Amino acid sequence: MPYRLDGVDLITSPLDGHWVDQEVLGVDGNNRRIYPATRMFEMVWTMLSPESFNQIFAQWEALSTTGSIVSELPELGADPFVFRAYTGTIVDQPIMGEYFQEHYLKVTMTIRNVRT
Repeated sequence: MPYRLDGVDLITSPLDGHWVDQEVLGVDGNNRRIYPATRMFEMVWTMLSPESFNQIFAQWEALSTTGSIVSELPELGADPFVFRAYTGTIVDQPIMGEYFQEHYLKVTMTIRNVRT
């Protein structure tokens, strides 16, 4: 199953998709760590042509005006090929790295507000 954002398949699948480690907010009275209620998922493309980047950017532009969306991502703690729909997520603008030999290196896009 491919990555989907609001029911639309990503045009170019990322080379790496991973859950971002949560930062500890503090410790409760029972000495247990307190974590945020939501998580983040980061997608990384190591090298993209300008055309592929522009397609991903255009998809982000179309979604960014809607507020929250449904993101289909690998389920946390499950087989990496088991995808699940997460509602109420927010997609951050894709960030591109250096430009090398007519390609962008290390393009990242983060999905925030994921309730697992």
